[in-house]
Amino acid sequence: MTATITLHTDPPSAHLVWEATDLPAGTHTIKVTRTADGVSYVVRGASALFADGGAVLDDYEIPLGVQVSYVAEAFDSDGAPLGAQDALTGQVDTDPSMGWVSDPTNPNAVVQVELKDDFAQDLITVRQVQTYQVGDRVVALLGALGKLTSIPLRMQTKTIPDYHTLVGILRQTAVLIRTAPPTLQPRLLYVVVPTVKATQQDVQWGGGWVLYDIQGDEIDATTLDILVPVVTWQDYIDAFPTWADMEAAYSTWFDAIKNPPV
Repeated sequence: MTATITLHTDPPSAHLVWEATDLPAGTHTIKVTRTADGVSYVVRGASALFADGGAVLDDYEIPLGVQVSYVAEAFDSDGAPLGAQDALTGQVDTDPSMGWVSDPTNPNAVVQVELKDDFAQDLITVRQVQTYQVGDRVVALLGALGKLTSIPLRMQTKTIPDYHTLVGILRQTAVLIRTAPPTLQPRLLYVVVPTVKATQQDVQWGGGWVLYDIQGDEIDATTLDILVPVVTWQDYIDAFPTWADMEAAYSTWFDAIKNPPV
């Protein structure tokens, strides 16, 4: 067996599996780093992912429209490094006119939106600057460029259920917006949205189109793990009426984790 990556597009995610034979002997945990467009993040929930006998990881924040690489670093039970494994790579290609908005800590709270023409058209960053007159010269002390501010995030939903989902997500402190090139904003754009303005559109042929004329301020990604799981024990109970049915479907608990009922 070899490590595998399975990509999903609706909603976008990556399902990664490392068999025990893919990891060094004595592996207890792994740290998984995702790199895309030259930017690296430790995947949420994978700073010390249990990997004794293998590991399964779902990345619900995979960037869109660019090559993505995942590298797993192995550690023993004392935290000593055992080396990095070969990268798993993939790319989720989506319609660049559409984006995905989600709550980073709740993968169930996710919705696809249509991006309006001026979405993220103006990208503004601010830095602290102090100038001084030194004789006949003016010199400056420059701070680092800050995060993006007041990003225009005009988007649209096309059903009433999507409207309710998006409004619920925007109520959160942090929101993740994912878009594909050629838009210029970061592929993983974490923002807070101070004000939500939603206007229902007059669509002659019916539907529930709602336009959001909103702006967001970029923030760093939250460091919380996923708080609301996508697959729960109830899903297994619903899929397999008896324990014998589950044993017939899965030879080990690891098999059950890497191939959950859908």
